[in-house]
Amino acid sequence: MQRIRTLIGVALAAVVMLPALPAEAYAPFSTTVRTIASQGDVGRVSAAALMPDDLAIVASWDSTNHAIDVIACANAECTVGESHTVFDSGYVADFDMAVGPDGLPVIAASYGPGVVVIKCGDRACAADNTTTSIAFSDWYGTYYGVSIDVGTDNLPSVAYSSSRLSLQRLFVTSCNDVACVGGDEHDKYLAGGTSGYSSDLVVDGGNRAAIAWTKGGETFLTRCADTCGSASTTSIGTGMLEPSIAASGDRLSIAGRDNWKIIRTVDCAPQCSAPTAVMAWNDRGIKPDIAFVGPTHTVIAFVEPTRGYLEFIDCPSTCLAPQYVDNRANVTGSNVSIAGGDNEAYVSHPRGHADQGLTHIHRPKKPGWGW
Repeated sequence: MQRIRTLIGVALAAVVMLPALPAEAYAPFSTTVRTIASQGDVGRVSAAALMPDDLAIVASWDSTNHAIDVIACANAECTVGESHTVFDSGYVADFDMAVGPDGLPVIAASYGPGVVVIKCGDRACAADNTTTSIAFSDWYGTYYGVSIDVGTDNLPSVAYSSSRLSLQRLFVTSCNDVACVGGDEHDKYLAGGTSGYSSDLVVDGGNRAAIAWTKGGETFLTRCADTCGSASTTSIGTGMLEPSIAASGDRLSIAGRDNWKIIRTVDCAPQCSAPTAVMAWNDRGIKPDIAFVGPTHTVIAFVEPTRGYLEFIDCPSTCLAPQYVDNRANVTGSNVSIAGGDNEAYVSHPRGHADQGLTHIHRPKKPGWGW
């Protein structure tokens, strides 16, 4: 689910290794780590989003009951909230969640028969939810890499890829109504072949979907016009896996990791033909997720696999000058999901074999800051 300095001749292969700036140059984070679910085997896969009032909502996979549960927080620390099951029709391979200006969460999920979109009927998904199939497995096999975002018009766009080796495909579906129920969704076939795809989708301030994806070790950015009826695809280099993309206005920021699990980022203007602010952080991480917490301010969350720590990289303007924030909480899996607000972020993550955790990150605003 954006005005930067341009660096000439920067590519992903040419990486700048940067030390952290002195901690005193930045106000410290205030964090709260809380277990929000612990009944059964929960939280191995989760997705966090921010409501219009800056409170978190988390979708979590319940492996015990084969269900997607939604936890809606009623305060910043998530000590109060409510939980509801929104999908229990079989094993879910992957899912993602977003919230638009209407304040109603929307979830995309892949399970045996295909991909569904679940539009919640209220902010806590307690009632009147609508579930619609937008893709069927048929001969494509199970879909993975599911990612969803919505624009200021509340219309969802969904990216997903098939898993069958000889028929691997990357698709984007753009919906013409808020629940994808009209039967007139636009499906865009982005790529195919026998290479696996890892992708993430965001909708920018102009309601255009942008998809960061990899094929055969090369990273691409696809920018859609309108409902993806037309799109442009640009290679932004090699050496970035598991990309995550975020938008602030027309500015995009992409985070990923290389074969050595080094975290890398790319900032770019709308078409990303000249990626800028390439950074590598010399700490090992997997499945990074990135979010804007201000017009130019990003935070990257990732798991350091050797020690099982949840860690952050804080980039107040671009990641050419990051402040490494070593906020650690023991985690047991690789999945993290970060959602950014005006001056805060939430990260959902597995806390234990049967625990779902939520970390609330807050930084007070300071003069001259983007927060």
